Amino acid sequence: MALTRYLADSLSLGNLACGVAAIATAAHGRYDLSLLLMMGGATLDAFDGMAARRFGGSPWGALSDDVADGVTNGLAPAAVLGFAIGGPEGLFIGGLFALFVVMRLVLFTLDLGQGDPGWFRGLPSPAGAVIVMAAAVLAPHSPALLGLAAGASAFAMVSFSERWRHGARALGGSKTARYAVAALVVAMLVSGLFT
Repeated sequence: MALTRYLADSLSLGNLACGVAAIATAAHGRYDLSLLLMMGGATLDAFDGMAARRFGGSPWGALSDDVADGVTNGLAPAAVLGFAIGGPEGLFIGGLFALFVVMRLVLFTLDLGQGDPGWFRGLPSPAGAVIVMAAAVLAPHSPALLGLAAGASAFAMVSFSERWRHGARALGGSKTARYAVAALVVAMLVSGLFT
């Protein structure tokens, strides 16, 4: 069996590692690093889809992708919300956001193959995570703003009547664009580690 068949799983594992690291940095109040790591995970997620379509995948590929997405786009922003807001309110809002991300991922998986592959129904979970984490970076001491950002992105994620362009597939036709995005994410991660 060709090793390329495991490329998608390796990228999913990288996505999962980014999510776990984003939770750890959130615990230390470094929401900026959490955001960068989450974006790195989202980039790996885009590439694991491309790798799976091109080279195939292992029997557990779809499950590993969903678990990695759940951690990076659900648990990491939930941890940021929990630590930034604090107390029972932070736990409640973070937990609710994570629940909405899991609902979105499950519904997306069940809906797979029934729509246009170039478009998402509902806001993609990485975009929802970016909204929450960017709010924490910009206003870490504003629970009302963080709650509003979490509520708005959670609602948009499960609003399946709305369609959103699939960013990775839009970039998929251009190798230059793919490499530029990857280089940008790596540069952001490296710069974040030294700030």
